[in-house]
Amino acid sequence: MPEQLDRTHPVTIDPAFTRLLERQRQIQRIYLDGKTPQELPPDRKMAFLMETSAALMCEVTEAMNETGWKPWASSQHINSDAYREELADIFIFLMNLLLIDDMQMMELARLVDAKQTKNVKRQMEGYTGVTEKCPRCKAALDGAGIGCYYALDKDMYWCDKLKDWVLISRGPGTVPGQAAA
Repeated sequence: MPEQLDRTHPVTIDPAFTRLLERQRQIQRIYLDGKTPQELPPDRKMAFLMETSAALMCEVTEAMNETGWKPWASSQHINSDAYREELADIFIFLMNLLLIDDMQMMELARLVDAKQTKNVKRQMEGYTGVTEKCPRCKAALDGAGIGCYYALDKDMYWCDKLKDWVLISRGPGTVPGQAAA
C-alpha cells in the first residue's frame, strides 16, 4: 500500500466517456417514450432504478462467469473477449444509473477520486468495517451526508436515523460499540 496517493495529476475525463453518456441518454429517450431517466415520474423512476440495478448485478455475475474465480477450481482463466463484453454491459447499466440523477462524468470522477482517497486512509488506519459504523443504523461514520457520530467520551452516539442519543452498553457479554437494546 503506498504511503500517499499521487495527487500531482488532476483527474480528467476523456471526452469519449462524456460522449458515451450523452449517447446513452439519447438511447434511453427512445426506450422511455421521449424521456430521460431523470424526467420519469417518481414511480417509473424508482422502477427504472430497480430494474437497472438488478440488470447491473446480473451483468457483474456474467462477467465473473467468464473467469476462473472459484477458489475450489484449478482454472485461473479469464475469457478476455467475453469478459470485456460483460464489462461493457456493466458500464451501460452504470450510465443508466448516472442518468437517473443527471450525474455528469466529471462529478463521478470527483466522487471516485474522493472515495479512493478515503479508502486508502481507511486502510492505512486499520479500518475494520465495524467500529467505524453507527452501531444502530450501520451507516459509515465518515460517509457523505451521514449524521451519526460518537460523543467525545464514546459512551453515547447520535444516530441520525433515530434522531436521538443512544447509550452504548459496556456490560458483561456485550460487544464494544454495540448499542444497548
